[in-house]
Amino acid sequence: KVGIRVEDPSSPVCAAFASEPDFSIVDEIYQFKDPYSRSNCRVLLGLDPLRADMGKQGLSRADGDYPVSWIRTQGKGRIFYCSLGHREEVYWNPVVLKHYLAGIQYALGDLKADSTPLTLPEPKDPYMGEYKGPGALAQVLPSGINSYKVLIRPEGGKPTVELPGAP
Repeated sequence: KVGIRVEDPSSPVCAAFASEPDFSIVDEIYQFKDPYSRSNCRVLLGLDPLRADMGKQGLSRADGDYPVSWIRTQGKGRIFYCSLGHREEVYWNPVVLKHYLAGIQYALGDLKADSTPLTLPEPKDPYMGEYKGPGALAQVLPSGINSYKVLIRPEGGKPTVELPGAP
């Protein structure tokens, strides 16, 4: 069971989530690697790291960005993507089905929606975020429910120290 946040509640593709902008679902969540970049798509739904077990094996995005659904344009075409649906019962969820329908309508050109990329939302947790010091950057990221990890890196470099921790 993971928490999902609606990152673009104003999008007509997300209209199904109007009464439930932050919901939970039992499903497999993908971790995207390069060439995925938030800079070339508009993320609609994302994993809420404060309501998911971020200590699961393999979760390792330094930016904490775990998109679940997005739209974008490609040339004159439109793309809708949603990773929900690894469990049969997801296809019986009327809200998810409405989201799929809206996404398909967007891809067909029947539903207009802004596909301009959005930045990653600021975490609501008071500890999470980036902290800058002389020549170094520290990132406090979730590593589980109510626990954190700290990545310390030289400016412009890869993480050199990772500290597991709890609040």
